[in-house]
Amino acid sequence: LTKEDLLNGNIGLLNRAGEILATMPVRKLEVTAATAPDGQLNLQLETQNLDRADIYIDGRPRETVDLSDPMTTVSVEAQSGSNVRVEGFNAGELAAAYTFVA
Repeated sequence: LTKEDLLNGNIGLLNRAGEILATMPVRKLEVTAATAPDGQLNLQLETQNLDRADIYIDGRPRETVDLSDPMTTVSVEAQSGSNVRVEGFNAGELAAAYTFVA
């Protein structure tokens, strides 16, 4: 911390953090869910700079999908009220996650 940071709400620290973040790739993982008439949970994945998504229902792995398009649809079995977690990966590294209750 500098004197300027202490007197001006960490402005120098925030500016430096912004410079570092600006050099990093933008990643995106948005999930829209809808329950189909057959009880399947249809997930629409909107992604950017991710190459794989793993889907967990109530903490258990259910599906892995390769992401080659920015919009991907996946269907999984899930009960109403299930905890759903979608993890997005880039080059094998966890890069994004999205959690919700079905």
